[in-house]
Amino acid sequence: MTPQSENFDWLAEEIRNIRSKKFFQFEPCAAEEINAFESGFHKLPDDYKSFIRTFGRARLFRHRTNPWHCLEVFAPPKIDEGKKATWIELGSFLNTGDACLQFQNGVFAENGAIYVGEFEPRRKYTNSFHEWLKKSFALARALFTNQQWEELTAPAPPFGPREQEILNAVSLFTFRKIGVAGDGDVLVEVHNGSTLELPMITVGVQLGRYLRGQCGLRTAGIGPGETKIVQQPIYKGARDATEVELFRLPLPEPDDRRYYLEFRNTSLQGRWLMTQRAPTRPSFPNSGEFGKEG
Repeated sequence: MTPQSENFDWLAEEIRNIRSKKFFQFEPCAAEEINAFESGFHKLPDDYKSFIRTFGRARLFRHRTNPWHCLEVFAPPKIDEGKKATWIELGSFLNTGDACLQFQNGVFAENGAIYVGEFEPRRKYTNSFHEWLKKSFALARALFTNQQWEELTAPAPPFGPREQEILNAVSLFTFRKIGVAGDGDVLVEVHNGSTLELPMITVGVQLGRYLRGQCGLRTAGIGPGETKIVQQPIYKGARDATEVELFRLPLPEPDDRRYYLEFRNTSLQGRWLMTQRAPTRPSFPNSGEFGKEG
């Protein structure tokens, strides 16, 4: 059922126009979660609560070159204890950072104004949550060309026979990091349990607590039933290879094919596709999607 709201009809209309099922994602948030937050902390703005009642937790504008979303609304909010104030994080936008209420001396500053930024000092951005959401939505929409936007109005085509073969094969590859080479490359043991030889498989990468992403792991030359050691630079020069951990990504659905190199005729050679700051506090569940910490 398409969400409806007197205050957010504009968003409901945008949702109706998008057929790509993962571009906008919503998850219900129980009223008890918001009530518990308010009981233990402070009453939240009415426009934020109206949004949560109608849409719940939200991930909006899935990026075209990586599977993360550009705009999020958190529910319940996150709490960031700063040096001079407590920050209540209601959401986040790719280009401006976290969207926060500033809580100080028992009240929200500026009657619930939204401050943005990853770290203190954050700057005042809008007078309300609703204003922040509309402004951020417009900025996120501008990241897409008209042609790209039109493509989102059509559902992704199902996997073809060859794509399904590749998908079945990927699930039968196993890998594990076994060490670091003398030149700083990562050493990975890869076993091909499938009947196909693939040029690469897409794997998740975790760097310490704060960064995660995915990269193409070269598997060319590893035939069916074979196990070999792959030496590959992963985020080389930017992070110590000892911090790199690899994890299996969920198998893709048709909407995900652009993010998996198995379905492309290209060579990544260990280059990073994207990074995302991992959550340090409880946040929107990943629901088995990209970026889940393993």
